[in-house]
Amino acid sequence: MISGSSSEDLAKKVAKKLRANLIKSQLKIFPDGESKITLNEKPQKNKIIVIQSTYPPVDEKLIQTLAIISKAKEYGTEVIVIIPYMGYARQDREFLPGEVITMKVIANLFKSVGTSKIIVVDIHSLLGLKYFKIKTKNVSAIPDLAKYISKLKLKILWLCLQIRVEKTEQKNLQEF
Repeated sequence: MISGSSSEDLAKKVAKKLRANLIKSQLKIFPDGESKITLNEKPQKNKIIVIQSTYPPVDEKLIQTLAIISKAKEYGTEVIVIIPYMGYARQDREFLPGEVITMKVIANLFKSVGTSKIIVVDIHSLLGLKYFKIKTKNVSAIPDLAKYISKLKLKILWLCLQIRVEKTEQKNLQEF
């Protein structure tokens, strides 16, 4: 398992849960804004999991994620990518004539660097995942949050969360 700089804590927890070796990446930013990434060690397995969020600054994190995946693909035959926050997920269709469908571009980029499968968390719209020519999965943290909050006995917050879960489930079903 390889962690990007934006998801080190999550990567530690997932690696521990999976009993996987965690390889950290070192990030250096040059004065002109370019990123240089170095893996601390060489992965030893053919199946490699990369965890990196593209949380803002999105462009910077996206390029770093793609670079890590590209290096991981040199070592393994299967690269599974977990993205807790998928930038550009709202740009999943052409709203006005001439607009670029950025999710389509990003889908092509992930495939071109060797991604085998992508797992995203609570993506804005499942429509964006249709552009990927690789396996994709959206997982939701909302049910677990709902269970946790229900135990806290916060009735107003619980009601709001129940409404959010219902709307999310309805929206996800409509998009399929």
